[in-house]
Amino acid sequence: MAIKEAIKVQAASIATMSLLSLFLGIILAAATIATHSFSMHFIIAAIILMNLLLWLFGPFFQTLFFKWFYKVRFYKYEELQKEEWARFLKKLCDEKKIRFPGIGIIEDDNPTAFSYGSASFNARIVLTRGMWKFLSEPEVESVLAHELGHIVHRDFIIMTIASTIVQLFYVIFRFLAGGRKKGDDRRGIYLLAIGLVSYFFYWIGTYALLFLSRAREYYADQFAAEKTDPNVLSAALIKIAYGIAAVEDTDKTAHLLNQTRAMGLIDPKRAYSLGLIYLNSEGQLDKLKKAFLFDLVNPWAMLMELSSTHPLTGKRLKKLAEQSKKPLFSLSAETGEVDKSRMWRGFFTDILIQNSFIISGIIMLTITLFLGVFIPKSALYPLAFMVTLSYLAVLIALIVIKTGYKFSGAGFQQMQIIDAMADIYASPVRGKPVRLSGIVFGRGVPGYIFGEDMMYRDRTGFIFLNYESAFPIFGNLYFAWKKLEGLYKKPSQATGWFFRGVTQHIELKELEFRDDKIKSRVKFWFIFWETIAAILLAALFLIISLFMAAVLTYAKP
Repeated sequence: MAIKEAIKVQAASIATMSLLSLFLGIILAAATIATHSFSMHFIIAAIILMNLLLWLFGPFFQTLFFKWFYKVRFYKYEELQKEEWARFLKKLCDEKKIRFPGIGIIEDDNPTAFSYGSASFNARIVLTRGMWKFLSEPEVESVLAHELGHIVHRDFIIMTIASTIVQLFYVIFRFLAGGRKKGDDRRGIYLLAIGLVSYFFYWIGTYALLFLSRAREYYADQFAAEKTDPNVLSAALIKIAYGIAAVEDTDKTAHLLNQTRAMGLIDPKRAYSLGLIYLNSEGQLDKLKKAFLFDLVNPWAMLMELSSTHPLTGKRLKKLAEQSKKPLFSLSAETGEVDKSRMWRGFFTDILIQNSFIISGIIMLTITLFLGVFIPKSALYPLAFMVTLSYLAVLIALIVIKTGYKFSGAGFQQMQIIDAMADIYASPVRGKPVRLSGIVFGRGVPGYIFGEDMMYRDRTGFIFLNYESAFPIFGNLYFAWKKLEGLYKKPSQATGWFFRGVTQHIELKELEFRDDKIKSRVKFWFIFWETIAAILLAALFLIISLFMAAVLTYAKP
């Protein structure tokens, strides 16, 4: 299984690099024929040289930055050889015949780990103290093995080359898109066309680079699973996410997690959501499995992964389970319980509703163009105004439809937080009406006194509540400053709509106490901002329609 996984990841890396190289060759060949100029080649050579220097000397400056900003202390093996985890790492390095990496430790309770360097000769692995606070010794070793896997597989070199190629696509686009000169319209059009194709390749290349990054994470997981225990790494992934969710953020901590987002073991933006699932499940594997199943089967999860540097955690756990004789999580057996037709119907309906303004605008513009071809010149401009009014009426109708779809009022179901999070059919577009019984116990952003949003807890865990006052800005500030802390630890019922996307949260409708009721106006503000968007789109539609009318008037005999 391990050899098969390694071959798959290596094949993915080769395929991605080959695709990017092919795209770059096509663009360079076309640009050379069209420009007959070496100035662009000089720019490309400069970009490659700059990236080469950054790859070679960048780790030195990264180390200075981490020392200065995060007070990282770096250790050699001789200073750590009394530690069991250090001896374990040294054994792996000797086995792979590479230099023992410099080990940096940050005094921070948020558990995270990452590696960087040019190659094994100057590689560094950095960990926070939170790793030992939340993880056992074998789990720390599995994380170290994962990070060493990046070094052994030469990920730094591969990702640097791939990102340089993607960067070149954008540079070529900017160079050629501005290459049109007076008196040479045909050449300028050729250059613009090649530049736009280069931008298209840049767009594809960006997603290919993210795909490559996810493939390298799988490969590092596989290395760690070989050298430790797949189940131990699975537990480590979950506990790191739990620690990130459990530890109160400071400005420096938040900056550290964001700064090292692509390098870390787990994406901190998604880790918070995963940590909530772990907290709410109270370690019960059946509830955890059901929540992770969302990553494997829900189309929204697949769509969100496309823009992520890390694989979805559920997918990582599934692959690790495949490498274990007695897996901690056996997720694949659960997929038979999923109603796939229901899930995909919901997904396509979500997409249609979410993009209905644009889709209807394209349809209305097509109708305008079709009618404009056949009617007299004198009717073109009146047609533009008439169709714009019709489009505005369509947008108003769509606001009603979108509001009813997003904030369904068909019965608020009493449930627990973990049950909402375990719903594999949940959506970031259509809210699930829920009612929770529990207490407010903190602000949505810890320590931010002007934050009006809340953290809510029931006996199964906690979740984020999004509150909106009827009065913009000042109403939220007043609630956050004067009222929010007075609600802490008072038994209440929270009624609202559950959404699951990158994070899970409740759009609050009302918060009811024994002697008080707090109304939230999320629905009103959704309608308000959708109305503003509709007016702006109608104005843009009118401009495009008038432009089309002008072109048709000029073209008609």
